[in-house]
Amino acid sequence: MFFIIFVLVFNAGYAQDKAVVSDYDSVMARMRHVALFQATYPQEKVYIHFDNTAYFKGERIYFKANVIRADRGTATDLSKVLYVDLLNPSGDVVHKSKLKIENGETHGDIPLDSIIGTGFFEVRAYTRYMLNFGEETAFSRVFPIFRKPEVEGDYSNPTIDPAAFYHRLPERNFTDDSVATLDPVEMKRRNGRDYQVNIYPEGGKLVKGLVSRVAFTVLDSDHHPVALLGEVVDADNSTLTVVESNTEGKGIFELIPTSTRLTMLLTNPEMKKLEFEMPEVLEEGVVMLVDAVRDGPVCARVMATDGMVGKFMAYTLMNNGNVYAHDTLRLSGSRDILFSRRRLRPGVNQLTLFDAKGHIHAERLFFVCPEANALDSIRIDHPTDTLKPCSPVRLTLHSAPNARFSLSAMDAGSLLNGKSGNIATYMLLASDVRGYIPNPEYYFESDDREHRLAADSLMLFNGWRRYDWEVMADVSPWRNGIIHQVEDQLYVYGRLKPSLSKWKKNNPVEGVDMSLYIYNKEGKNLTGETRTDSTGFYAFSLPDIEKLWNMQIVTKIEDKLKSYEVMVDRQFDPSPRYISLQEASQHDNAFHLAGFHADNVAFLKMDSQRAYMQQVGRNEYVTSPVRIKPKKDWRNFKSDWRDEYNAILHADLRYDAQKVAQDYADKGEPQPSVYDWLVEHTSAMDGTVNIRLAESDDERDYLYGSATYNNRDILWVVDNQFMGRTGKGISLDGEPVKFNWELEKLPPILPTFLDEVKSVYVSVSPGPVHVYESMRYYGRDAFLYRQELQPPGATVYVYTLPYYNAASKKGRRRTYFQGFDVPTKFKTEDYSILPPMPDDYRRTIWWQPEVVADENGDATVEFYNNSRCTDMYISAEGVTPDGRFVVSP
Repeated sequence: MFFIIFVLVFNAGYAQDKAVVSDYDSVMARMRHVALFQATYPQEKVYIHFDNTAYFKGERIYFKANVIRADRGTATDLSKVLYVDLLNPSGDVVHKSKLKIENGETHGDIPLDSIIGTGFFEVRAYTRYMLNFGEETAFSRVFPIFRKPEVEGDYSNPTIDPAAFYHRLPERNFTDDSVATLDPVEMKRRNGRDYQVNIYPEGGKLVKGLVSRVAFTVLDSDHHPVALLGEVVDADNSTLTVVESNTEGKGIFELIPTSTRLTMLLTNPEMKKLEFEMPEVLEEGVVMLVDAVRDGPVCARVMATDGMVGKFMAYTLMNNGNVYAHDTLRLSGSRDILFSRRRLRPGVNQLTLFDAKGHIHAERLFFVCPEANALDSIRIDHPTDTLKPCSPVRLTLHSAPNARFSLSAMDAGSLLNGKSGNIATYMLLASDVRGYIPNPEYYFESDDREHRLAADSLMLFNGWRRYDWEVMADVSPWRNGIIHQVEDQLYVYGRLKPSLSKWKKNNPVEGVDMSLYIYNKEGKNLTGETRTDSTGFYAFSLPDIEKLWNMQIVTKIEDKLKSYEVMVDRQFDPSPRYISLQEASQHDNAFHLAGFHADNVAFLKMDSQRAYMQQVGRNEYVTSPVRIKPKKDWRNFKSDWRDEYNAILHADLRYDAQKVAQDYADKGEPQPSVYDWLVEHTSAMDGTVNIRLAESDDERDYLYGSATYNNRDILWVVDNQFMGRTGKGISLDGEPVKFNWELEKLPPILPTFLDEVKSVYVSVSPGPVHVYESMRYYGRDAFLYRQELQPPGATVYVYTLPYYNAASKKGRRRTYFQGFDVPTKFKTEDYSILPPMPDDYRRTIWWQPEVVADENGDATVEFYNNSRCTDMYISAEGVTPDGRFVVSP
């Protein structure tokens, strides 16, 4: 009997020890996967420093970009191509820059003289490789762009166009998928009002019988924060805790769940109780509460239910994807894990608690404020405290040795919209959390309890995992994997697809000989040869070329041209993101000014017309484009068919039809009807558009159908000629519109497919009016519409290609290739040569994207003041060779 008991006990102990070894090996394997993933797929971060805080139409956005390899904190050695997009308030890309990255830096500019409309525009920046880790990794900042001042230099009344579709909110122009990360736990309608409640348990889960900290937000139907009172009740309707959201719509509370189903009851202003279901409560589980506010070490308290006590667990602590602390533990009822503040990395830290199978039981972000260091700042000195109009300004800058930074000097009198962070606040904080952060500099001001508490609340409300631990640990599959390769130079690559035409033979895609020909307007050309692999994939590498080039790709088999759909892999624009109301609002200025004072010397008054005429004639000093309307020669009227100036003047929306057509070709998809595509992609449009072809020389083609804009008729203008009207009740049987042309017959050919069109503009009518318009084109009636019809909801201007050459012939794809953009040099006046100019109204007085400190950390910048600046705001930001961020106060 004794022997049997001994054997049973021994075997049980041995099995238990074996299980421990197995669990230990498993968690260590997960940690190795995390380290291997980080070494194999390091992430990049992009930050952009701008020359100003808001802009007016006609100005130019200058910027400097720093691209950092996050795991090392130094300049990237991966990507060499940066994309910088300007998106209008509706989420359309209206300008794209493609810039060459050298030593982790690049700079460029965005002209604002041809944008349509005003409003809150977004600038985003990314490398293609960054998109493998989610579109949220792209840098993004929103700026107000105001109307051009009616009086030159008068910036006292900044104005934005009030247009409904100019708000990029979830309920307008976007599907639910585009704002999925902001979906509430539950949203219910009560008394005609919608409330969106987002609930965030600390660590991610609620467990029955364990104390939990919960953050929540409340927004109304217009996405404004709402202050409400309420309570959380269990399945028996017993109150567990009282909750309250503040004026920012945010609240935090603690509770101990007593049942697996909890409900939040909020009382609205009409004193009605609204019910919102809380996240699921687990019967058994683990809760982790992190105290990053108290003095001393950061404490993570891990609590477990009885059924989880004794379970083998492990944790990792990551910063920028690097694991710098880890350990194993056995769960008890409650256990504290302490982290010395001196050993914690500055910025956002990610603490993950997981089991031997790699399942996450709790995860939490917390922020560590970096220590203040004089070398992390840029001190700016100026020898004089007095600013004179058009006078020289000399700045001496002191920073870390060999630091590289950009500098902007702005007229403080024309500053708008406040500031929104710097390179340190973005790289250490904003890039690792979700959503807009007002005044991010606040979290870096001090490491006292008040600032720690604010930062800790931010982690609860804005928590987002830039680094997906389960993917890194090989627990969950990488959703898309590496689909975007590192662009270490310029490439053209894609796949061949059998021809879409039913009349053409489906040729094999393997072993196809491909030739690349690119050429530009200057007569330069490049050629290349390659052959497809078994999947039809091909690739060409290109040297560093600049600007736009024409491109032809030729496909052959045994030296004979063969037809294929030549797809080019270049359609990877991130989706438009949700923009919060806080971002789309003007903010108060709170700038640390340079301390200059105005001098009493001022310009004598000068006749404004005479002063203007003194500038004209020296084109290099004219700051805004001037359009001269020449006397019209009607014999060359045909050349004006495609003059888009009139559409630009009136348009509210613009579509680059050629880019969209090339997008379809890149994907190997057939070209859609230009009218069907337009109706589908313009949210306010509905219905169909048809073409009636002329039956005799006395008739003309025209458009008709049921298409409407906001349920009102649409006028269609093709190449500046009225070509029809669509709307409810307008059919082919109706009386055709009478044309008023006294010229020779030069009717445009109505385009059918999208690749026949250059661009499309939509001009939205303000509403039903009693004034009936007629468009005058160089003194003649270009089109009329019958006055007995209701005024239209919109006018659509369609401009066709001068001659249709976009179609690819057998074995030949014609398209384009965008090389690197060439930055525009910042324009300023050299008053050492020119006399002072009384109307030099530069808002950005000086922009210098590349300033390099010497071995002592010193640099000097010199420029000339504008004609009226009395105080300046100086902004300087950059990086040291060892990866520390330097900023001016």
